[in-house]
Amino acid sequence: MTGRQVTGNPNLRMSHAANSLRRLPFDDIGFLVTATLVLAWIAEIALAEGAVDGIIDLAAPKSMVYYVTHAGSILLGLISGFLAVLNGAGLFLKISARLAMAGLFLSAVIWAAVAYAPRQILSSLILGATGPFVWLMLIFTFCGALTSVHRTIEKVVPWLALFTALFAVRMLLTAPVPDYSFGLSIHTAYALLMMWVVGWSLLAGAHLSGIALIFRVVPYLVMVPVAIVSQSRSWTLLTLLLGAAWTCLRIGHQGWLKSAFLLAVLAVGGVLAINRIASRMADSESAVGKLAERMGDDTRSGQYVDFFADVKPAEMLLGRGPNGTWYWTDVGDYQFIDNGYLWMLFLGGVPLLLTYFATQVWPAIPLSRHIISYLRQGQSSDVASICMVIFWGLTLAGLSTFSGPSLALPSFLVALWAGRCHRLLHDRSANTAAARAAATSALPGGYPHRYTPRPSAPITAIPSPNKWDPLGDN
Repeated sequence: MTGRQVTGNPNLRMSHAANSLRRLPFDDIGFLVTATLVLAWIAEIALAEGAVDGIIDLAAPKSMVYYVTHAGSILLGLISGFLAVLNGAGLFLKISARLAMAGLFLSAVIWAAVAYAPRQILSSLILGATGPFVWLMLIFTFCGALTSVHRTIEKVVPWLALFTALFAVRMLLTAPVPDYSFGLSIHTAYALLMMWVVGWSLLAGAHLSGIALIFRVVPYLVMVPVAIVSQSRSWTLLTLLLGAAWTCLRIGHQGWLKSAFLLAVLAVGGVLAINRIASRMADSESAVGKLAERMGDDTRSGQYVDFFADVKPAEMLLGRGPNGTWYWTDVGDYQFIDNGYLWMLFLGGVPLLLTYFATQVWPAIPLSRHIISYLRQGQSSDVASICMVIFWGLTLAGLSTFSGPSLALPSFLVALWAGRCHRLLHDRSANTAAARAAATSALPGGYPHRYTPRPSAPITAIPSPNKWDPLGDN
C-alpha cells in the first residue's frame, strides 16, 4: 500500500493513525479492564447476598464490601476509558458515533449542572442511578474497540460466569423463595447477572467441544432454575431465548448432524440437573406454580397508563432531568419505568435516547447479517458480542425488569461489547476500502472501470492461549 493511498482514504488513514498510537506506554489496558469487571462483579454479588428474607432493599445501606468495590469499578472504568481514548481507540468509531458519544457526555454534564445544587454535586447523589456518571461511564465503550481488551474479555467473562453459577447454586439451596412483588428479589438479581455473564460465555463457546464446552454449558443449566424460581416472566423468557440462540449458533457452526446428538445429551442432562437442584429446594414446586399463575397477568399496562397520564409527550423532548419523578399509583413518586427507552426519554429527552442508541445498540444491528460469516471464520466471541448487544436492545424495549443503563456490571459489559461492534464495523469498512484501492491500482490508469467487491477478510482472529484453559478453545 502506498503512502498516497493511506493519505487519500479516510478509513485507511484512521487505521494507520491508530496503529501508530498503539506504541504509547499505556497501550495494554487489559489489567485495568479486568480489575474493573472483577470489582463490579464483586459488588453485584455483595448486593445480592445482602438480601433479607430473599428481598434486596435498594434504598437500605449496603455493606462496606459493596461500597468499596462499586466505587473502585467506577474509578478504574473511567481511567480505562480515558486511556483508551488517548490510545487512539476513538479512531475505530465512525465520526457519527464519536459525535454521538460527545453529545451524550455533554448532555449529561449540562443536566447535572442544571439539576443539582452545588452541595449536591459534591455528594454521592451524582453517583446515583439517574446521575451523570451513568452516562459518563460509557467512555468504557472505547476500551472495547481495542483488540487487547477483547482478548481480556475472552479470558475473564467465562470465569465470572462459572463463579456466578456457583453462588447461584448456593442461593438456590439456601435462600427462601418470597412471594413475587415489585421489589428486587435475590433470585431476580442472580437471573439478571447471569443473563449477561453466562449469556456471553455460552454464545462465545458455541464452537467448543469436550470439557471446555461443559464448562460453558453448566452455568446456563443453573441459570434456568434461577430464572424460573425468580417468578419473573421476562427473565424466564430471555433465558429460553438465550438457549435458542446458542442452539442456532451451534447448528450453524457444526451442522445439524453433528449437533443433534450433543443437543439431545445436553437436554437430558439439563433436565436431570434441574430436577436435582429442584429436589433440594423446599419451595421449588410453589415457585413454579406461582410463575404459571402469573403468565396471564397484565402487570405493565397500569404502569404505562399512569406514566403517560403524568408525563406529556412534549416533556420527553428534553426530559425532566435526573431529579424528575412521575406519579405511579402503586408506588407514589417514582423515577424509573420498566422500559429503558422511555426511561431515557423521561430523564434526558430525545438527545439522550438517540445518542445512547447510536453508541450502545445500533452498531450490532448492521453486523447481525454477518453473524454466519463470522461464525464460519471462527469468531464466536465476536458473534457473542453482537448477539448480547441485540439482547440488550430487547431488554431496553421492556422485555426485562430492573435492567437498563447503570453503574453496574451489565452496563459495563454491554459498553465493551458495543465497542467491539464499532471495531468490527470499522474493520469491515477498512477491508472494503483496501479492496477497492487494490482493484483501482491494478487497472490501466488506476481507474476502476469495473469493480466487483471481494468478500471481507477475517477480522482480528484471536489466537488460542498457549496454556490449557478449561474455559478456552484448546
